[in-house]
Amino acid sequence: LPRPMKSECDEGLLLDGILSQARVDGSEIRRLLSQSHVRASDLIAEPEHRVEAMLQRAGLVVGDIFKIVRALRGFHSDGGGGGGASSQPQGKAARGSRNQPTMRCGLIVYSTTVLIVTLTILSFYLPAMIYHVRSTNHRMTRSTTYSTTLHGHYSLPAALGGLPAGGAMPAPRGPSGARVMMVTANQPLPCTTRRGDWIMELALRNKLMYATLHDYKTWWSTELVSAWDLEAAWNKIPLLYVLMHPESPVTQGVEWLLWMDDDAIFTDMNFTMPLEQYDRDGINLVIWGDPQRVYRANDIQGLNTGVFLLRKCEWSRQLMAEVAALATPSIRRQIGNKGRIAEQGALTWVLHSQAERWKDRVQLERNFTLNGNWMDYAKKWVPGKPKLALPVWGNDAIPFVVQYAGCQMCRGHSENGSWHDGGGR
Repeated sequence: LPRPMKSECDEGLLLDGILSQARVDGSEIRRLLSQSHVRASDLIAEPEHRVEAMLQRAGLVVGDIFKIVRALRGFHSDGGGGGGASSQPQGKAARGSRNQPTMRCGLIVYSTTVLIVTLTILSFYLPAMIYHVRSTNHRMTRSTTYSTTLHGHYSLPAALGGLPAGGAMPAPRGPSGARVMMVTANQPLPCTTRRGDWIMELALRNKLMYATLHDYKTWWSTELVSAWDLEAAWNKIPLLYVLMHPESPVTQGVEWLLWMDDDAIFTDMNFTMPLEQYDRDGINLVIWGDPQRVYRANDIQGLNTGVFLLRKCEWSRQLMAEVAALATPSIRRQIGNKGRIAEQGALTWVLHSQAERWKDRVQLERNFTLNGNWMDYAKKWVPGKPKLALPVWGNDAIPFVVQYAGCQMCRGHSENGSWHDGGGR
C-alpha cells in the first residue's frame, strides 16, 4: 500500500483504540472528528487542554470529552503517542488488564463505604427501636396483671397511650384519690451509667408506692409527644396539654395532675396536699416559688417545674400552650440567657410578663417544702424519723419531695460535678 493509505489505516486503528478505551459511541464521534479534520495522532500528541478545545470545536458532548481525555491519559503514561498499528493492540490490552483491578477496587471501596454508613445510622436508631418494641410488648402483656395486683391503685398505660384491657380505667377506692393523677416520664433508652437503670427504677417505684398509698391514678410516659422544639424537659408541656383534653379517656374524673420529674422522689409518704383549700381559693397551679423573684425580677430560679400540681381545666391548657409557644429557638434567644431557656424559664417569663392574666390562680407554695433540693438535705436525714438532724431554712421537718436536680444519674454526667458513677460527692 502507498504510505498515505497506511497512515490512514494507522490513524483509524489508533482512533478505534482510543474510543474503545473511552467507551463512547464510536460511529458518531468518528463522523464529528472527520468533519473537523481531527486525527487520533493529534489527540495523543497535543496537551490535555488543547485536546479538550479540539473536541469541543468538533461538537462532542462534555461527557464524551471527559471520557476521551481520561483514556488519553493512559495512552500518555504508556508511551502510546509514538506507537503505530502494530503497537496499539498490545497497549490497549495492557491498559485493559490494569483497569479491571482498579474498577474492582473502586467497587469494593464504594460498597464498604455504603455498608459503614448504613451500620453507623442503624447504630443510632436500631437500639431505640428494639427497646421500644420490647418494652411496648412487655407493657401490653403485663398491663392487666399490674391492674389486678395493685387493685386499681394505679394504672400503667397500655402501649403508652391507651386504656387497659377492658376499655375502662380501674375504679379508685377513695374519693380524694380519684381526683388526682400522678404523671411522670423518663427516657425510653437504657441509662449509660452502671447503676442508672436501677436508680431510675427505684425512683419510679417510689412514685408508684405513694400513688398506691393515696389512691392516685398514674400516668408513666416514655414517648416523645412532640418532636418540634419540645425535647428533653420541654416534653412535659405537650404531655400535660394532651392529658388535660376534656375528652381524654385516661383522665376522666381526674381534677388534678401532679407532675413529678424522673429525678424527684417522695420523702414524706404520709403528706397530702391541701386540695380542698386550693378549691376554695380558686387555685389552678401550685408550684414552689418566690413571688418577688417571679413577678418582679423574672428570675428563672424563682420557681421550680420539677414538681407541680395542675388543675385539669381549660385555663391550665392555655397556660401550657403559652409556655410551649416560647420553645422556638428565635424566642429562646430573645428572652433567655444566650438562648439556653428551658421550660422553667419559659413559665417564669409567662407569669412575669402576663401576671394580670395568670397570677390570681397561681399558688407559689411556701407553706411546706413542695420541692426540696437534695444538696440542702444531704447528711441531715435521721433514718425512720420525721425530723431532720439539722433544720433547713429554719424547718426541721422532712420535705414532701426531694429532687436530685443536676445529678444526671441516668446519663452519667453532671453540670455541677455533684454526681459520678460511684455515687454522690
